[in-house]
Amino acid sequence: MGSGADYLEVPSAIVRRARVRAACAHLPEAYEEPAFAGVRWRIRGNTLVHVVTRNHAQGPITYMTVHASEVELDALVATGDPFLPGWGPDGAARRRHHRLV
Repeated sequence: MGSGADYLEVPSAIVRRARVRAACAHLPEAYEEPAFAGVRWRIRGNTLVHVVTRNHAQGPITYMTVHASEVELDALVATGDPFLPGWGPDGAARRRHHRLV
């Protein structure tokens, strides 16, 4: 993992377009909060979804990490880009490259 300077603010359009905010709003006890980097949604203190944007040589990349069962994780990672293993043993991440303008 890189330094804190590698992290950028998550574009609000990503959170809205990915419908993360709307989907999580319907879950009982779910709440949105800032994370060490990016934003996350939690239920009873457990992270449900974490969205973070990092600066890379090819430009900003946003990652959305969710928990997945072993079977789901294997299936997602097997499909390849944009899916990859996320944090922890049950984390699945989806990455989105941003166009440079």
